[in-house]
Amino acid sequence: MNERAISRRVQAASFAAAFEHFMITPALGDIAVHFGVTLAAATVAATTYYLGYGLMQLPWGLLSERIGRTRAAFIGIIFGGFATLAATLAPDLTTLAILRFCAGAGMAAVVPSMIAWIGDALDHAARPRVAASLNAAYAVGSALGVLAAGFATEHVGWQAAMVIGGVVPLLCALLLRGLPEVRGKAAVPMLVTLKGALTTPAALSVAAIALVEGTVLFGAIAYLAPTLLASGARASLAGAVVGVYGVSVVLWAWLYRRVGPRLATWRSIAVGGVMLVAAWTAVALNPALVGVLLASFLSAGSVVFMHAPLQVWATMAAPHARGAAVAMFAGCLFIGGALGTAAFKPLFERGDISLMFVIAAVIAAGVSLTATLIRRAMDKPKL
Repeated sequence: MNERAISRRVQAASFAAAFEHFMITPALGDIAVHFGVTLAAATVAATTYYLGYGLMQLPWGLLSERIGRTRAAFIGIIFGGFATLAATLAPDLTTLAILRFCAGAGMAAVVPSMIAWIGDALDHAARPRVAASLNAAYAVGSALGVLAAGFATEHVGWQAAMVIGGVVPLLCALLLRGLPEVRGKAAVPMLVTLKGALTTPAALSVAAIALVEGTVLFGAIAYLAPTLLASGARASLAGAVVGVYGVSVVLWAWLYRRVGPRLATWRSIAVGGVMLVAAWTAVALNPALVGVLLASFLSAGSVVFMHAPLQVWATMAAPHARGAAVAMFAGCLFIGGALGTAAFKPLFERGDISLMFVIAAVIAAGVSLTATLIRRAMDKPKL
């Protein structure tokens, strides 16, 4: 199979997982009204999704070593898609939260399996190109997911958003089936593979960075749409503004392809860290349309310049246990997202939105500086 055909199938899988990722956020206002709870209480539907997504990264990564990368991703999409469809029948917020956890747990199989597939199946020259197409598809999927959810919620209701969120990934799964199967070292027991990742300092370091990064990347992004909803914006506008994030990732990726090769990895991480700090500072100063719009744009730049190099770092940290190391990295990222969403909830509930984003900016500064210094030390020529 040629590289273009491979990229299309990898993109379909990535798009499926991404479409689900932020789509619940513009629907939170309607969910709160439907179940008679506050907007802050409704954010549990986002928190549990991130939690399921994070907790299941490592189990799926280990399983993909045994059953194959493509098969693991396909099963995960099918499970996640049907869990999202089932959410339309949720009789209460608790049931909805559980089903969102299940949806996240299913979709958790996709990205680590595809990243490991790229590392296992492609040569060194092709990996960055296909990985870039994966990230671009994820960005477009994220944008279209929130746009569709915002429009469907405003004109029909949050259940319509869940229907779209379940059907689209199931359709994408059909394309994935044409991707050649790749397995890890099947003869190696799962616990040995896990031990290989857990005993590699580089893999542990980048996973720890991802945990903190997740709290202020996805943990804070989850509140962009609610911030707009709290200011009186319509669900469709909230979805459109947050959707700028996905479109911006594509634009930043275009720029990165031109300047990235001339940047040392640590410099790229530093640039992305500055963007993330600026993103949350913008919302702290203006927790309304302008601030959220700037944050969507700048946080997308951080994903390209900071997170993508961290992602590549994770694929190289433990080549002997790549599936487990990548899954551990991704799991920490989204567990961090769940922790951040939960930790910021009391501040959002009290209306301390500016303070919430100031704290996010401070944490972002700390983690980006730490990652920059560690990577700079790693890249120094050995005497």
